[in-house]
Amino acid sequence: MTISRRSKQYIDNYNRIYRRVLKEAKRRENDRLLLKATNKPKVIWKIIKNEIGKSTHSMHDITLDIQSDEINNLHKIADLFNTFFCETPTKLLRNNKRNDSMPPVKHRMNIKGCNKSLFFSPITENEVVKLAEFKK
Repeated sequence: MTISRRSKQYIDNYNRIYRRVLKEAKRRENDRLLLKATNKPKVIWKIIKNEIGKSTHSMHDITLDIQSDEINNLHKIADLFNTFFCETPTKLLRNNKRNDSMPPVKHRMNIKGCNKSLFFSPITENEVVKLAEFKK
């Protein structure tokens, strides 16, 4: 099938108009997203990823097997890892104190416990104000 020269020009012109309209629609949508965004850098990266074809949604199908018990809840998995890594130093210290046979001098390490908490204790608004005034 042969297309006449005039039809080809019409199609080419229509394609140019379509590309311009599409480009303007994308620009307006991106501007709208940026105007309503509270975290502008995050939205900018989302727009960039969308333009280059990378997916902004990632699937987190994580399953943790603990003694034939499967855990799929991401928050529970995070809590289990947190608990493990928080309790391990305490267990190592306990085991080190119980161990009567000492390793050779070149392999010995002096493991000291942390007696300070890594967690913040609740404070009142007045305490924050007093601290702010003290820092001035």
